[in-house]
Amino acid sequence: MKRTISLLLALGLLSACKAPVTEPPSALQRAVASARSLPPCDATVPMEWPASWPIPAKEIGKFKIFFYPLRAAETDSPEVYSPAAEASIDAAQGTPISCGLTPSSSTQLSKTRWPAATAGLNLKDFEARARRLYDRTEAMAALYDGRRNLSALEKRSVQEFLELFESLAEPALLSDYYRLNPDFWEWLRTAAGRSIPPAEKRK
Repeated sequence: MKRTISLLLALGLLSACKAPVTEPPSALQRAVASARSLPPCDATVPMEWPASWPIPAKEIGKFKIFFYPLRAAETDSPEVYSPAAEASIDAAQGTPISCGLTPSSSTQLSKTRWPAATAGLNLKDFEARARRLYDRTEAMAALYDGRRNLSALEKRSVQEFLELFESLAEPALLSDYYRLNPDFWEWLRTAAGRSIPPAEKRK
């Protein structure tokens, strides 16, 4: 059963944006899950391209995501390609604000889709962790908007966000997450003392 779930997750047939049935998805979660099917993304992004985890944008209430192609492989893990499209979304409205293909062509990457921390998770646990990441991402957006000195409680919230993000974010795409909003990641580095690495130049 776990092998079947792993294969479905790897191929994007089960969405990482879907929340456990016992807990309704947040507005941000719904916005990311539906972005591909709404204009202007519906005319640009194929439904089989999974969406990334959202990253707070500089504008209040806005988030950025990218979409990347996957291709089936002989192993449990599919072939992962660099992002082929990007979008900005309004969490409150639940709709994409802008959406378009990336300037450069998508290239195959060497790393597996999911980090090692997801290896022992069943679908329910994966979705529960995903929901927590969405909640923490929204909390980070609120803190990032304020750009103020953080309390001890807020700093713990930042650490929780980073731990959840690192446990779920696709290793091959960390540079692409950084590119979505470098200012956010550097703000985290200042606020929490660490962040993800700066974007590497794509070979």
